[in-house]
Amino acid sequence: MALCWKPVAAVQFSLFMALSNVGLMAGSAVMGPLVASLTDAQALFATAAVPVAAALLLLRVDVAAHVARVAAFERPAAAPAVAPTVAPTTAPVLSPVLAS
Repeated sequence: MALCWKPVAAVQFSLFMALSNVGLMAGSAVMGPLVASLTDAQALFATAAVPVAAALLLLRVDVAAHVARVAAFERPAAAPAVAPTVAPTTAPVLSPVLAS
C-alpha cells in the first residue's frame, strides 16, 4: 500500500483483485485445451512460462522513481503565479447603439 497514492489505494487494490480473479478464470479456461494438446511436462513448462514472463517484466519497474512520483502527489502544489493586469492603452470603442 505504500506504493499507492492514499486517496486511490482502496480502489486500486480492488481493481487488482478483480484482475487477479479474471486471470484465474482465464487460466482455468485455457488449461483444459492446453493439457489436451500437450504432454504433462509441456503443459507444466507452458504454465510456468507465464509467471516467469511477469517476473521479467517486473524487473523493468523502477520502484524508487515510482515512489518519488507518488510522493509528489502528496506535496501541496505551488500556487500559480498571477499575471499582472495591464491597463488598456487606447480608449474603449463604444458601439453605435451605446454612442447615440
